[in-house]
Amino acid sequence: MNLIDTHCHITASAFDGDRPDVIARMHEAGLVNAVVIADPAEAHSVESVRSLCEANEFLYWAAGVHPEHADLWNADAEAATRAALSITASIPNNQN
Repeated sequence: MNLIDTHCHITASAFDGDRPDVIARMHEAGLVNAVVIADPAEAHSVESVRSLCEANEFLYWAAGVHPEHADLWNADAEAATRAALSITASIPNNQN
């Protein structure tokens, strides 16, 4: 069975001390992929999620504003969201 975590926040500061270990444990637990969530209403969220996913081919990312952060929505968050949505990534051949 292939397991995919469809919603994780491993760029959260709670994982700053052991993020590589968390990713290793995800593999050990049998995950074949994980989707890391970026919230453009949070400063630098898109950039940190994107760079983590680019460094780990097993990770993919998605962007969206969490309802609890709706009050943070502004022109900068909209620009970050539009920029995030304009980025495309290829899926490795073995994942099709």
